[in-house]
Amino acid sequence: IRLGDSTSAAMPGAVRLDLEPGDLAFFHVNSLHRGTYRAGVPRRTIAVSYGHRSFPRPPTEDWMRRMKGYAAPYQPWFRQPGYLDGLSAGACTFFQRFVEVYGPHWGEDLLVPEIGAQRMAYYGKKV
Repeated sequence: IRLGDSTSAAMPGAVRLDLEPGDLAFFHVNSLHRGTYRAGVPRRTIAVSYGHRSFPRPPTEDWMRRMKGYAAPYQPWFRQPGYLDGLSAGACTFFQRFVEVYGPHWGEDLLVPEIGAQRMAYYGKKV
């Protein structure tokens, strides 16, 4: 559906959620999903990946290749100076642990050509 007509109402078995500001919907990241976005209307989205520190799933070259560069724990911008500035102490501690667990796996060697120029640019790699 994403690659075809994204404006079609036809999505077999679809469940439409009408959400208001402050509402929350959980769904599996691999499920088909889409939304309506209106140009010029600010919108916030929070994507959550749930895991446990004792069993991390660090990104691998194969994962990046198969998923065309989308690997939730691959977020190298967390290492940029000042990125966590302005967070509460608790939130800062949470994200520092995230960096401790996944940071060692954020090498540019994972940015293989198969992920495409757009995704490479998203991660800040010159093509």
